[in-house]
Formats: sequence, structure tokens, C-alpha cells
Amino acid sequence: MNLKRILMDPKTVLVSVAGGFLIGLFAKPVGLALYPVGSLYIAFLSMCLLPILITAIVIGIAGLLRDDNTRPLFKPMAGLYAIGLVLPCVVGIGTAVLLALTKFVIAFYVGGVILMAVYLLVFWLAVRGPIVATLAKLTNPNVLAFMTNNPIVALPSTLDTLERDYGVDRRVPDLVIPFGIFANQHGAVFLLSFLTVFLAQIYVIDLALQDYLVIAIGSIVAGATAVGGGAVLIPTVAPILGAVGLPVSLALVVLATTDNIIGPVRTVLTLQANVTLTVVTARRGKEMPAASPLQPGSRQAEAE
Repeated sequence: MNLKRILMDPKTVLVSVAGGFLIGLFAKPVGLALYPVGSLYIAFLSMCLLPILITAIVIGIAGLLRDDNTRPLFKPMAGLYAIGLVLPCVVGIGTAVLLALTKFVIAFYVGGVILMAVYLLVFWLAVRGPIVATLAKLTNPNVLAFMTNNPIVALPSTLDTLERDYGVDRRVPDLVIPFGIFANQHGAVFLLSFLTVFLAQIYVIDLALQDYLVIAIGSIVAGATAVGGGAVLIPTVAPILGAVGLPVSLALVVLATTDNIIGPVRTVLTLQANVTLTVVTARRGKEMPAASPLQPGSRQAEAE
């Protein structure tokens, strides 16, 4: 029988694979003895692979162009060939980014809900009362902030709710909340720290304790006074990413494509954090005196 035909027979390949498996499993000394020969064979095969591949491509194209019947097919085939290569690449990359972004958004919402629950619990501990009825009064400002993705729009409703429904001295929220939504942005701090750790997992970078400290400090410093959302946050988060060895490119994609979805959560977290801070401050600060009838600026003082 022709030796070439035997070596190219699929059954020969199958027997060889099975034999290698059995030798490695039951006859390890034989496998170790054959290892140098096998390594040498693989090295020669790898060295010959590129010339063989190039030769096959050149011969195939030359044969296609030499034939008068197949020559007109070359251009459309080349176009389809290019499209055929690009299509799976785009679908593969697009799908993997989509799955990663879906995971990012879902995990961000889970973390946001946990953080929101903590703020609401602290808020309730400060005001007390039936928990559902007490917290339900915050629905209007929080829903307004979520729907508009803008804490300033929800500001009047928030101030009125704190004064009317929770009996908070209006001077406290008038001072704390407008300042806080610009200089105490818990939502942005949460986003920057979450994004950095998420990207570290994507790039399979093991973060040490000092890295987490850098992320925490950087997120607090940069996020507390962050401006805007989405890709606008890149200059804010870039130093944090650089400090732990992460590139900025994927962060740009994540922030730009998910901001419309996660932005409302970031906004509500910032608003509720400052509402909670306001109530705790007001409850602890009942020492704030009521306006004296003759205090400068009071109506009676102005009348006199």
C-alpha cells in the first residue's frame, strides 16, 4: 500500500492521537523520551508552514488570473473575501463588547441599589416612623431626578419635600443640597471606583491592596467634584486608570455607550446621599435656633 496514502488517511491521524494520549497517560517515561523528537518535528513544521501557505496563496491567485473563464471572477471574489473576513470580526468584537457592557450595566445597577438601600436606611434611622410610608415621600424627587438625569431639576421638589414632609429646617437643605450635588457626588465616586475595578477584571489585572487604596482615594478626590457624565469623565478617570496600569481606550467606550443607562442611577445616588446627609445634619443639629423675631432679616425686624 502507498505510504503517502496511509499517512494521509484520517484513521492514521485518529490512531496517532489515541496513541499519544495513551502513552502520556500510562507510559510517561516513553512520552518523555519521545518529547525531543516531537519538539524537533513541530519546530520544522512551524518553520515550513509560512512558506507553504504563501506558495499556496500565490499559486491559487495566479491560476485564477491565468484562466480566461475565472479571471473576471477575481474582483468580486476578492471583495466578498474581504467582507467575509471583516464580518465575523465585527460580529465577534461587537458581541463581546455588548456582553461586557451588559454585565457592566447590570452589576452597576445592583451596586447602585445596594448603595441606595444604605442611604435610605440611614435616612430612616434619622427620621423614624413607619418605614414604607416614611420613605415613600421621597419618591417624587428621586423619580424626577432619575427620569431627567439631572439633580438640579429635582432640587425644588427635594427642598419642599424635606421641609413639608419631614419638618427639616429649610435653612439646612438650602445650604447643603445645592452645594452637595456639585461637590459631594456620591454617584460619580461610585461610578469611577466601579469602572476601574471592572476594567481591571476585563484586562485580567490582579489588583493588590495598594491598588485598591489608590482607586478609593482617586475616586473620592476626582469623583466628588466630577463634571458631566459619559465620555466627559475620561479626563477625570484617566489618572486613576493610569495609576493601576489600565488603558483609557476601553473606558471611553464603556462610558460613552452606557451613560444614558447608568447616568440616572448616578444622579439619584448623588441626590439621595445629600438628602440623607441633610436630614442627619438637621436631626443632629436641632441646636440651630429658630429665626428670632428681631433677628436682622426677619419680617418683624424689617417691619420695625
